[in-house]
Order: sequence, then structure tokens, then C-alpha cells
Amino acid sequence: MPDLFSQALDAFTPTTAKETTSKAQILDLLPLRPACLYRDHLTPGHLTGSGFLFSADGQRVLLNHHKFLDKWLHFGGHADGDGDILAVARREVEEESGLSDFDLAYAGILSVDVHPIPENPAKGEAAHNHYDIIYLFQLRDGANETPAISDESAALKWADLNDLSQFSLEKHLQSALDKAIKLLA
Repeated sequence: MPDLFSQALDAFTPTTAKETTSKAQILDLLPLRPACLYRDHLTPGHLTGSGFLFSADGQRVLLNHHKFLDKWLHFGGHADGDGDILAVARREVEEESGLSDFDLAYAGILSVDVHPIPENPAKGEAAHNHYDIIYLFQLRDGANETPAISDESAALKWADLNDLSQFSLEKHLQSALDKAIKLLA
């Protein structure tokens, strides 16, 4: 019987060509479990879990300016051996935002994306791919909205949905964010 992650991935319907290609690449990677759940699995890469965190009213999204990549992103990171990618995504959102009073806002996978990660000499990592599974989270009503910057972030910012252009999000992230906005409307 397939595990919950495989079932969720099977149920995920891509809405862009990038998602279609990424889903196929992730399905090809799955037979390499458990090895591909670890960050040292660099060829071709490893599974990661991530998520967008929206305000309780659904009008803002918390974005992370990643130190190493020097880009505005959602929150995410390595599975570190955990096959429950939803739990990985939740853990990464908590660790990188400093917030924990939130829920899964959409029961399925929001988006999938396979993207290259450059070599990181400081960590002794060769260039590789992240096979990213993206989820949608939302703060609970009355939750504290004051984030805490982690070691991986240069800045965190609540972005008004009407003013996202200033962040120059990559196309696949903007597409996933557009999908999230529609789901929360």
C-alpha cells in the first residue's frame, strides 16, 4: 500500500508545464527512498518540504530573504530522513519564521518544483537539485504575527498581496503563490 506522501503526490494535479515536469521528476526520485530523504544525496538531489505562510485574514504572506541564495522565498528545507514531507514543511515554516500558531490551509499539495541549488563551499556541498513539495499554511485568528529571523534568513517581511512585485519572486514561486491566493479567496 502506498504511503501518505505517495498518495498525496498521486492526487496532485499540475496546473503548469513546470509542475508537470517536476511531478514526473519527483515520481522518478521516489524509488531512491530512503536515501533521497537525506541532504547528502546529491545525485541527482533530495526531497525537501516547504510552505507559504499566510496571515489569518489571508491578505498577506510572510516572505523570507534567504541568506545563501540572496532571494525572497517561501520557507522550506531538508527532510533529514523524515518521509512525512508535510511534517517537514511544517517544521521548516516554524523554524524559519519563529511562528507556530498556524494550520494547514489546503489539504493537498499546493505545488511541486524541482530546482537547482548552487554549490555551497562553506557547507562542502556540490551543486544539486531540490525536489520540493510545497504546502499552504495560514495563521490562526488572533495568532502572534511577529516573526523571528533564523540563521538562514537575512530578513522576513509580511507582504501585502497587492504589492508582491517588489520581491521579484521566481516564476514557479509566483505561480504557486497565485494558486494559494485563489484557494484562500
